[in-house]
Amino acid sequence: MCSFSLVLFLLAFSAPLVSSANSPNIILFVIDDLGWNDTSYQGSDIQTPNIDKLAEEGIRLKQYYVQPLCSPSRSALLAGKYPYHLGLAHGVITNGHPYGLGLNETTIADHLKKGGYSTHAVGKWDLGMHKWEYTPTYRGFDTFYGYYDADEDYYTHKVGGYLDFRNNTDPVKDEDGTYSTFLFTKAIEDAINAKSDSPFFIYGAYQSVHSPLEAPDTYLEKCHSPYPNRKIFCGMMLALDEGISNITSLLQTKGLLDDTIIILTTDNGGQTALGSSNWPLRGNKATEEQL
Repeated sequence: MCSFSLVLFLLAFSAPLVSSANSPNIILFVIDDLGWNDTSYQGSDIQTPNIDKLAEEGIRLKQYYVQPLCSPSRSALLAGKYPYHLGLAHGVITNGHPYGLGLNETTIADHLKKGGYSTHAVGKWDLGMHKWEYTPTYRGFDTFYGYYDADEDYYTHKVGGYLDFRNNTDPVKDEDGTYSTFLFTKAIEDAINAKSDSPFFIYGAYQSVHSPLEAPDTYLEKCHSPYPNRKIFCGMMLALDEGISNITSLLQTKGLLDDTIIILTTDNGGQTALGSSNWPLRGNKATEEQL
């Protein structure tokens, strides 16, 4: 069976929704490799007050399942089908794979775009990159800011020595040394600030907290785990939680929070060898059983 996970819904609208003019904005956060016990509302030693606030004010889905790995979960999430119907039930799509989410599949971005939404993808893609047609701006997204592969360095934005960082289809060459969580938070803020009369859908697929374990010193100073990996993981979570806060604060400032659905999920179980915790559940990322 697939790994056990959690989704948080913040349903912040009250009027009946009948057209794109009064349809809610939607932000879908996918946190990479987040474990069951990696947020403080679950009892973790890592303090995540802003994610906690979403849980407290929203709806917690405790019987919600994801796949054991990122590409299967992301394909199911965007295409609305079990990944074995997509041919993507096993393994992770990297730059050496000549396939991806089938071009005959309609994504949630395609559907929402037809419904009058502006659509934006930020962060990790991991659903095919060997042809342009498999990349985000060909799959229903108006804009894309992020990387195509499964993982990369948080500062150099390289994988295997090669730059994998795009603004739409253009390489981003001037952000070497900037932490990706900061960049992705800003990209989400830019999409919110660019809102016109149409509602927006933002797919915010953060790189955190996937390996490699990297975090700015200002966050590491607030983490005190005796275990080196857990300490760095903690710093990554603090930066991520701050990013969530910045985004929700911007929505509040612009008067959009009450018209926005916020969804937060992981893509699979945590990688315990790299600082994550799924306690008290059994298993790990890539586990073919219920955690």
